[in-house]
Amino acid sequence: MAERKTMPVLEKRGVSLYLLISEHILEKIKSKQWPEGFKLPAEPALAKEFEVSRFTLRQAVADLVGRGYLVKKRGLGTFVSQPTFEGNFIKSFFPVDLGDLHKLISLRKITAPSFLEKKLVVPMGHIVTELYRARYIRNDKTPAILEKTYFSSDLLPEIEKKMDMSGRLFDCMINTYGIPLERSRSVIEAVLPEKKEAEILMCTLNHPLLMMTRIFFTTGSKPVLLTKSLVRTDKCRLSMEDEK
Repeated sequence: MAERKTMPVLEKRGVSLYLLISEHILEKIKSKQWPEGFKLPAEPALAKEFEVSRFTLRQAVADLVGRGYLVKKRGLGTFVSQPTFEGNFIKSFFPVDLGDLHKLISLRKITAPSFLEKKLVVPMGHIVTELYRARYIRNDKTPAILEKTYFSSDLLPEIEKKMDMSGRLFDCMINTYGIPLERSRSVIEAVLPEKKEAEILMCTLNHPLLMMTRIFFTTGSKPVLLTKSLVRTDKCRLSMEDEK
């Protein structure tokens, strides 16, 4: 058999063949030969290029999908993943240097849903504001997070006039209204998107999301905000660390 000049990784011994293929594909990704968003060649062509069976190729692709370097899109093919960004769950914020652009979906005053009566300690029939926005990370044109935030309309009056809807609500609370946020409590669960949510996030209905429900407290441990965030797991990675 002729020497495989295009596959130097195959010269390694004692390593499973599919892992060698994974390494070769990864080299293409890291060298930007296959840039972010690049669609991989069809499976038969790629297997022929690497001189391996389609089964071995599938193992290599599955390995890189699991490690976050590739993403499969049903009916479209396999693509090089967009970069993911990591946020600290305890601190509840993504670093500002990752970008903090929000796009307003809706802002409305509603009668407090039943789940807010206990969590925000508001009386039945109380009027609250619902702020619904999409959040974008860096220069990505696809939103990474959907955020619905609820607060008493009396707490932040005329918020629509005093806040830049593309900016950070927390900054507005502190700088404009003088309300500090001292701590938060979070609950995390895996969910699937509703149809409208999938349309906004530009993902399929079976795309796994993380739903983060966070209650923010001000001085005196008073709950003032409740935020429900839907996070695309292929765009963000959330870390948790213990704080002493």
